[in-house]
Amino acid sequence: MNHFNKLFPVLFILTLSLGVNGQFNYKPGRIVTSNNDTLSGLINDGGGIKNSKYCQFKADKQSETKKYYPQDIKSYLFLGDKYYSSEVIPYKKDSLALFCDMLLVGKISLFYPRIGKNLPYYLKLENGELVELVNKKITYEAVIPGENTYSFETNLYKDTLYFLFKGSGITKNQITTLEYNDKSLLNITKTYLDSTYKDNSGNTYERSPKIYKPMYGVFTGIQFSGITILAEELTNNLIPDNGISFPIGVLYNHPLNLLCDRLSFQMEFMLSKYSYNIFIPYVPIDSANQKLTSNVFSIPLFFKYGIKINKFTPTLGFGKEIGYVFNSKLPITRIDPNPDPTQESMFTITTYQVHWQQKGGWFFDLGLTYQIHPKYALFTSFRLQTQRNLAIEDGNAKNFTYYKAKNEYTYINSEKVYLNKEYRTNMASLRIGVIF
Repeated sequence: MNHFNKLFPVLFILTLSLGVNGQFNYKPGRIVTSNNDTLSGLINDGGGIKNSKYCQFKADKQSETKKYYPQDIKSYLFLGDKYYSSEVIPYKKDSLALFCDMLLVGKISLFYPRIGKNLPYYLKLENGELVELVNKKITYEAVIPGENTYSFETNLYKDTLYFLFKGSGITKNQITTLEYNDKSLLNITKTYLDSTYKDNSGNTYERSPKIYKPMYGVFTGIQFSGITILAEELTNNLIPDNGISFPIGVLYNHPLNLLCDRLSFQMEFMLSKYSYNIFIPYVPIDSANQKLTSNVFSIPLFFKYGIKINKFTPTLGFGKEIGYVFNSKLPITRIDPNPDPTQESMFTITTYQVHWQQKGGWFFDLGLTYQIHPKYALFTSFRLQTQRNLAIEDGNAKNFTYYKAKNEYTYINSEKVYLNKEYRTNMASLRIGVIF
């Protein structure tokens, strides 16, 4: 793993290039023209923001791509996936035509314009009227003659829904506790349609909230690592052995479907224990072998790109691990020269520990996920990582930042000597786990 650092630029460029190519992510779909003609073919899924601006369509793989804007067609649909309808919505002090992400299409439709933050959901009523569901708190005051003034706070979208749905079987309490998100608004709208139109709600499309939901997981694995002492004065005196550890952890994966439906951001919480044998030549046999041990709580953060092929999804990831070291020890045997030439020098044990903060932590991840059930999947991944650690003498620079501790020095015989010893750790790990 000595050449691991040289591989990182290549791996990073590879990951970026795949991400760019992923913007040409053609899926089976169909469009409805302004003349109500339906054309089937392939549509590029460029992510929520690009999908809202235009539709890239071609009849088959060999055909040329044609770009449609909201004024050109009525709607387009990815088979078994997302549905976009051309709508004109209020935007700032003007109006804006765009393809809106439909959550429900029926006698009342629910959609969201995914072109920026803090935009409202919309209901499209049976007569074509658009109703904004604004997530804004308002305060009402009630004055009772001869008594106090009472005030209460509510959200504007809840008042709007209560007014629209008051003729149905929906209770006020259902709306009072309603959350402002895709799933909650979709469910309350369906409930209204089902109670109002009975068995004929007229729904023609419903977005599954499970398509782009966040995922959670647990994992374990085996990790091989080796250290390289970077302090020159120790290089010839310490010979570290490779170490094996067995990390365990949990993960949270959030899809970035606004940018690209194949891209996600993953956060992990991981606990690892490292152990290395350190051979120190030129000292008595019983002191020659020492052991560096450390426990690390780390938070890997990375972007992950996956291409789904039936039940399999190969993935590429690139990110950084933030690590915190605790309960670490490194006993080092050294010779203290005796000022009395008639006496032998003394062997002493100086206990070092690993600084609480690690630096670097950049890694490249190659994985494969297998969907064994609609609710959960198995995954495995191979990860290469490099980072830097700092061995500090007990009580020396323990509470310093990494760089301040690294630059601590003293003078011995007019020679500048750094007190703390930096080393690099290169790691390769194989992990298995379950996501759900």
